[in-house]
Formats: sequence, structure tokens, C-alpha cells
Amino acid sequence: MIPVIIIGSVVALAFLGYKIAEQQIVAAADSGATIDATTSPPVPVDSTLALGDGSVIDAMDRSTWPASDAVWRFCQAVAYAEGYGADAGNAPTTHHNPGDLGPGDTGFPGELHSGSVVSQMPDDATGWAALYTKWARIFAGKSSTYPNTLTILQAAQKYAADWHNWASNVSNDLGVSSSTRLIDWYRSQ
Repeated sequence: MIPVIIIGSVVALAFLGYKIAEQQIVAAADSGATIDATTSPPVPVDSTLALGDGSVIDAMDRSTWPASDAVWRFCQAVAYAEGYGADAGNAPTTHHNPGDLGPGDTGFPGELHSGSVVSQMPDDATGWAALYTKWARIFAGKSSTYPNTLTILQAAQKYAADWHNWASNVSNDLGVSSSTRLIDWYRSQ
């Protein structure tokens, strides 16, 4: 009985910590305030925590991907461009890493895939949280690698080896030109 209570408490704390961190990131991104680069959302215990309503993220079903604000919407476009959910055997899907992020972005170890090191995340919720953190910082103007004044095409050249296709996929998914500046897209949402 005691192990069940302890596990239940850990799950509740992880969920609460994740939701608070998500709200802080959204507020900081919306206000232009500083987002601490050393702080990321706590690791959710499982993917049912990602949406906060008991929903499960299914990589193969885009309708289950987080989409409650502009940053999540952009993250969906990135995940689509990276091939998350397109094939059950590709790295973004098998590694629960919709952004195809490396250890520098996630703090999780990775493996070499298609010329880059891709972090193996414990679950989809953690992968989505890492992707959200990265893009919230970018939109808030807190990334030295990706200024929010870059166009989608310019960001693609830094983000992806196959940057032409990545830029095309992201911009088409968002319904804009690849010459759209990141901050302009964000502000239009």
C-alpha cells in the first residue's frame, strides 16, 4: 500500500511541476521576459501527463499532439518536418523526440542517426516538453543560435541537414512562406 501512495505522490508532483513550468514558459514567451536556459520542465512520468487531461500522445495520430498555443503549433510543424509519427521506425518516433533534438537541448544521451546525435527521451511527453522549451526560448528572443528575427528558411539552415525540405515542410504546414520571420509568424497567432 505504501509503494502505491509513494508512486501516486511522485506522479502528482511530476504533473504539477510540468504544468507550472509549461505556464512559466508560455508566460515568458508571451511577455518577452527571460527564460532561464538552464531550467527545463521537469520530466513527466509518462505521456498521459503531457496534455494534463489524461490524454495520451500517440506519435502516429497527429490529433493527439499538443496544440494549445502558438508555440505548440510551431512545434507540431517541426515534428512533422522531422518525420515524427510518419514511420514507426524512424528516430524521432522511436526516440520519443519529435524535434530530433540532441543532448545539448535535452540533457538526455543520444545515438547517431543520419549524421546527427538524436537524444533518446523516456517518453513522448518529455520529448514534446524539450521541443516546446527550445521554441519558446526562440520566440522569446532568448536563443543566441536562433534569433527570433530569422526567417523559417534561415532557421532551417541551422536546424536541419536537409534544410530545404525542412523549411518547405514547416512553412507549408503553417500556411506561410519560408521567408516569414519567426517572430512575425508568432505575433500573428
